[in-house]
Amino acid sequence: MDEEAPMCWCGKAATIRTSWTNSNPGRRFSMCVAKAVIPGLLKSRNKLEKSVAKARQIEKVVWVLLVALWVLFASIILGEMCGCGVNKKKSLELASAIE
Repeated sequence: MDEEAPMCWCGKAATIRTSWTNSNPGRRFSMCVAKAVIPGLLKSRNKLEKSVAKARQIEKVVWVLLVALWVLFASIILGEMCGCGVNKKKSLELASAIE
């Protein structure tokens, strides 16, 4: 008995393929001959997605450090402006030494 190949919606013949993804290993499916997935591109895309995720984690750490440094910088500046800083003690010591 001759079976006809399944047809794609675009009118071209579809081929039977096997899935090698982690979610559906070994699953058979029909695929249009005009739409092919190149395994090398799939691997490079997955590698790129991992590197983007790692870069986003690094970006979050950099933002936290930046905010912490700005808070430290602001506390030093505001501490000197209100006279609560170390320089106030040194100026008092110098003033008492002069007298």
